[in-house]
Amino acid sequence: MATEADTADTPETRYTHYHNIFSFPVTLSPDTGRITVQTSSRLGAVVMPGDLGERLREHLTRVTGGCGPILRDPENNRWTVLVRPDLDRSIAKLYRSLRGCGVGELCAGLEIDLPTPVDTGVERREWVVPPAVDVPLPSLRVVLVAITACVLRVEAHV
Repeated sequence: MATEADTADTPETRYTHYHNIFSFPVTLSPDTGRITVQTSSRLGAVVMPGDLGERLREHLTRVTGGCGPILRDPENNRWTVLVRPDLDRSIAKLYRSLRGCGVGELCAGLEIDLPTPVDTGVERREWVVPPAVDVPLPSLRVVLVAITACVLRVEAHV
């Protein structure tokens, strides 16, 4: 993907990249250059505080050798991990246990702002871990279990 400093990096080229390379269901606002992706039964998201997101990235990298795409909202220090939703309803218990840590799921049908090379007038997003063609989205269950491990590790050190 072109970098933000690359003059050929436009909202249109970034939109095409997200759509054609990663098959993300993206939308481009022609008026603002804002690029969004909508959560669905094929694409989900987990949001958390930045410090927990950093621990999650380190944990997944250490345990699995890498991790899927992670976005950062620098203004609010919130991280969003793009995931493959699981149909297993038993993970609801995991979510409930993590709510107190600021972890939330973006339900199907919600929009997520993706990094765009222009100032769109909305909060800016940055890739912490950009999507990669050869790295599938992690499952929701894998991410929630990893977040739980990160939380428990911190609690054990307190």
